[in-house]
Amino acid sequence: MGEDGQHRVMWTSAGALLLALCAVAALPLAEAGPAAEQGTGVRTGRLLQAAPAPGPRVYFAAVQQGRLAVTVDTTPGANRYRVQGRPVVGPNITKEGPGEPAGLPVGSKHRLYFEAGEFAAGRLYRFFAYASLDGGRTWSGQSPVGYAFQTPRHAAARARPGAPTIVSGGVVGGDLSLLVEPPQLEGGPGPIISYIVRGALIGTGGQSLFQESLGEAAARGRRRFVFAAGSFLSGRSYIFTVQATNSQGSGAASTSLQVNTPSSWPGKPTVAGAVLSPTGVLSVLVNPPVVTGGPGTIFSYTLRGTPVGTGTPLSVSGLGTVSSGAVGQRKFDFLPGTFTLGVDYVFTVRAQNVEGLSPLSDEFTYDAPNLPPRPPPPAPRPPPPSPKPPPSPRPPPKVLSPPPPKPLPTGDCSSDGMWTSVATAFQSSTYNPRAAFSFGAGFGADGDFSANSNFQVVYSFTEPMYQNSNEATKRCVWWMSTFGASKAWQGARVTVPSSATKFPDLLVVATNAEPPSFPLSTASLWQQFFADPSTIVCARLPGQFAVANKGKVLELPCRGASGRPFSPGLQNFVIFAIDAKASKNVPRCPPSPPSPPPNPPPPSPSPPNPPPSPPPPGDTQWRTAGANPLPTAVDWAAQGNQDWLTFSSFLMEGLTYSPTDPMFSANNTNNKTCVWWMSDSSNPKPLARPYYVGVRIAIPTQVTTKFPLMLFMLSDLPAPTFSAYGGDWSGWFENNSTRACAVLKQDMALSPDNKGKSLLLPCRDPANQAAGSEFTSLARYMVGFAIDYAGTKNVPRWATVAFEMGPGPAPPPPV
Repeated sequence: MGEDGQHRVMWTSAGALLLALCAVAALPLAEAGPAAEQGTGVRTGRLLQAAPAPGPRVYFAAVQQGRLAVTVDTTPGANRYRVQGRPVVGPNITKEGPGEPAGLPVGSKHRLYFEAGEFAAGRLYRFFAYASLDGGRTWSGQSPVGYAFQTPRHAAARARPGAPTIVSGGVVGGDLSLLVEPPQLEGGPGPIISYIVRGALIGTGGQSLFQESLGEAAARGRRRFVFAAGSFLSGRSYIFTVQATNSQGSGAASTSLQVNTPSSWPGKPTVAGAVLSPTGVLSVLVNPPVVTGGPGTIFSYTLRGTPVGTGTPLSVSGLGTVSSGAVGQRKFDFLPGTFTLGVDYVFTVRAQNVEGLSPLSDEFTYDAPNLPPRPPPPAPRPPPPSPKPPPSPRPPPKVLSPPPPKPLPTGDCSSDGMWTSVATAFQSSTYNPRAAFSFGAGFGADGDFSANSNFQVVYSFTEPMYQNSNEATKRCVWWMSTFGASKAWQGARVTVPSSATKFPDLLVVATNAEPPSFPLSTASLWQQFFADPSTIVCARLPGQFAVANKGKVLELPCRGASGRPFSPGLQNFVIFAIDAKASKNVPRCPPSPPSPPPNPPPPSPSPPNPPPSPPPPGDTQWRTAGANPLPTAVDWAAQGNQDWLTFSSFLMEGLTYSPTDPMFSANNTNNKTCVWWMSDSSNPKPLARPYYVGVRIAIPTQVTTKFPLMLFMLSDLPAPTFSAYGGDWSGWFENNSTRACAVLKQDMALSPDNKGKSLLLPCRDPANQAAGSEFTSLARYMVGFAIDYAGTKNVPRWATVAFEMGPGPAPPPPV
C-alpha cells in the first residue's frame, strides 16, 4: 500500500495471474511501477482501488464581518485543505488553501474564509472538508458527517446584489428562453425583487429585447426568462446580459451570452376581413403572422379566393398596400369585374420570406352582395317660393327718437359654456412650451393684440384686465383673425414684460369653424365651436411659465401629436387669454401676434382633438412645471447618494414592461388616469441619507410611442393610500409644504438619445428646470405620479424608478 492508497498489479496470462498478484503485493509501491513493467515485459493497469481515508471533521461555521469562516480539525501532515458547501438549492461553493491555524491549542484547527459575494445570504449549506498531504495533488475522502449552517438572511446589509450568471439560452418550442443562476451576493435589506434582462441585437433591422421581472422558477433555485415567439427575430444573434435588483438598486451585469436564433419560415397570417366600397372595389385585409420568421422580413403574400359555386377565382401575390387598421395590416384590392357579385368567396393567404412559405391561414368566408352599396339619395329640393302677397299700404310716418349710445365692448366670456370649454381645452392639451424655440427668418407677424391695442388699457403687472368694481368682470378674453380661406398659421409670438409677476394663461386654437364675434358669447355657440371636428389646440402658454421667462419673447409653434412644429392649414386662428384662478380678473397681456410665413407651405393634416377628460391628481402641477428637465451628469454615487424605494409597473401590478400595453387594460372597470406611489411611515427615510436629491428613471430600449408623464412631489403631509378609485387629495397639493421636485415629460422619455439609459433627474425649482437650480429637501415624504397624458384612462407602463437619497449638503470649511 502506497501513499495514494492504491495497489498496482500486472495483467498476465491466466496461469501466471496468482503468482503475479502475490509478487506485486509483496513489493512496495515504488517497485510496482514502471520498473516492474520493464522487468516482466507486460503492460500494467489499475485493477483495485482502496477507499481513501475520511477527511477532517468540520468543527464550526460562522459569518464574521461579512466573511463566512469555516473551521475544520487539523489533519497531521496535511498542508492543504478544501471546504465545500452544498445547499439545498443553488450552486455549491468551494474554498481551498493552506488555511489559517486556529483553536486551542493553536494549530489544533484550521480555518478557511469565503469572502462577501462568494456565498449566498439566507441559504442553508451542509459543509464537508478534505485534506491533502502533497499540496493538492491527491485528496482524502470527505468528512464523515456534514456540518449544517444557514447564513444570515442579510449577511451583506444595505448592498446591491452581485452579478447573476446566465447558465444557458436558446430557442425551445418557438420561444426564446434564458436560464439564470441568482447571484451569490443577494445584498439587501430584502430579497431580490426583479431581474433586468437585456438582449442587444447584432446588426440593424430590428429592436433589442428587454424584460424586467422575476421570471419563472426553475430547478435548483434558478430563474427562467422567456421571450415569446414573435417578440424576437429569426436567424439573428442577440447578446444577453442580466442584472439583479434589490431595495438598494441594480447590481453588476452578468457575463454576456450570445444566443443565435434559428432561421424559420413565417407563421400563419390571418385574413382579417373584406370590405366592398361604394365604387365596387373589394378590399381584403390581411394581418401579418405573429412570428415573421427570417432572417429578413416578409416580402410577399399569396392571397387566394375560391368561389362557392360558379364564379371567378381570385389570386394575387405581393405586399398589397398599407391598411389603416391593425399594425402591419395589408390591403389587397380587386377591381369591379374581376370577381363575381352575389357569390360567396373563401379566402386563404400565405406569407413568404427567404426561408419559404408559411402554413396556410385559416379560411375566411365572405358573402359579396349583388350590387355595391348605393350612395345616399340626394336631399329633396326645397319647395318653390310662394307668390309674394300684395303690398300693404304704407303706415303713416313716425317721429324717430335718437338711438341710445352704443356700450363699449366688455368681452362677455362669463357664460359657463364658454369658461368650461376654454378651460377644459387648456387643461386637456399635452402641449409643453419651450423657451428656446425660434421661428427663424422668413416668418412674419399678422395681427397684433394687447391690452392696450384692444382695450386702451396700459400694461400693468398687477392690475387686472377688468376691475372688481366692473359688473362685467370676465374670466377670459379672446380675439381672432378670420380670412375665409386657408392661411399658413405657424403659431404665436408672445412678449413677456420684464416686470411680469402675473400673466394670463394663453390658449391658441386653429379651426375651420366660425368663432362667435367678440363680445358675443353663449354656451351653445362655444360648445359647438370646440366640438367641431376641425378645431384643434395649436399651442398653449401657462401663465406661470410666462412669468418664469419674463423679459423674453416666447415663440410658440403649433405642434402635432408627435411634438413637431407644423402648419395646421385651417382658416381661423383664435387666441384666448384665460383667468386660470376663475377670479374674473384676467391679467393684462402685451402684444401676441400670430406668425405665418410669407410663402405658406402645404398644410399638414392634423387629427381632431380627443374629447376632453377631467385632469388626474397632479395634472396642474406637471403642466406648470416649466421647460423640459435636464438630466444631471453629476456622479450621484460619488456624492454618497443611494437609490431608495424602487418602483415599476411590475413591482406594483406584476406587469412586465411593454412599450404599448397600458398599466390597466381596457376591460378593467377601474381604469385610471393616474397611478401614484410614495414613501410613508412604513418606509422611514434612511438615517444616514435623510435628504431627497431627485429620482433615477430607467428608460427601456423597447420604448416606442408611449410613456407616462411622471411627476415627483415633496410634502410633509402623507399622501392618500393608493386606491383603484382615486383617493382624497383635497388639501394635499395646497399645503405649504407640498412642492414639485422633478418632472419627466413624454418627448424626453421617447427621445432616441435616452433609450436604454437611466436618467438622473435632480430636484429643481418647478419654474426653472435649468442646471444650477438644484436643491435637496428634508421633506418627510416623496410621492411619484405616472399620468395618462392622452385622457384614455390607460396609463402607459414604465420601468424602474427609484428615489435618490443623500447625506445632505457638505459642511462648511473650517475657519
